[in-house]
Amino acid sequence: PSRSSALGKPLERRTRAELRRKKAERWSDECIMGETFDRDSELQKMRAKYTDEFFAHFRMAYLNFEAGEWEIARKLFEKTRECLVVEDGPTMAHIKFIDDHHGKAPDGWEGHHPLATPK
Repeated sequence: PSRSSALGKPLERRTRAELRRKKAERWSDECIMGETFDRDSELQKMRAKYTDEFFAHFRMAYLNFEAGEWEIARKLFEKTRECLVVEDGPTMAHIKFIDDHHGKAPDGWEGHHPLATPK
């Protein structure tokens, strides 16, 4: 049995339609993702646990990671962990990647790597 929303529409249908609309909006050439993060209430709720301090440390960590300065990057990623009550997936993934490479960017590092396929 489907539940009804305050608008009287079945929630499942309304939700699927809303998801399709948002997906199409975000894939359009006119979409500016930075603006989406500023105005989308769901994204704002999801990011509420992240402090300005976290974002500042993460940004510095990521820029150092990208530049191949992994010793500095790892220290900054560790600082981001102090900013949150729960572990942050992207932070932990970067720390693991750095550790898996013994803290040193591979020769020919271009600032990125392919994502691992889930097992």
